[in-house]
Amino acid sequence: MDNMNNNYNNQNGYQQDKYPQQNYPQGTYQQTYYQQDMYQQPYNQGNLQELDNKATMAMVFGIIGIFFAGIVFGILALVNANACKKAGFSNGKVTAGFVLGIIDLAALVVYTMLAFVVFGSVIMAAAGSM
Repeated sequence: MDNMNNNYNNQNGYQQDKYPQQNYPQGTYQQTYYQQDMYQQPYNQGNLQELDNKATMAMVFGIIGIFFAGIVFGILALVNANACKKAGFSNGKVTAGFVLGIIDLAALVVYTMLAFVVFGSVIMAAAGSM
């Protein structure tokens, strides 16, 4: 009977006597604690919702500023986007609001320069016809 068990174990590869399991000592694991920066506000659900609302406002103000009152809405878009970035919150809406705010202010500069050129040429043409 003993021989038959050995043959069965040899055929199927189950020889546990040959390689006994060794007991290794357990190491001590010390938990490290994450210390949050004292200047960074912790994210809670209300804070995330508020920051997401500011990001949405930045994007909307940037879009409105392209079509109407670019100086006002461009500055509002930049202020809201920067508030989100300072709080460590950044997503596509924050980036879009920041970029659109810059585009609003750059377009305002271009429109102002264009107005001076057109106004100056109108004055020069009126002065030349007299």
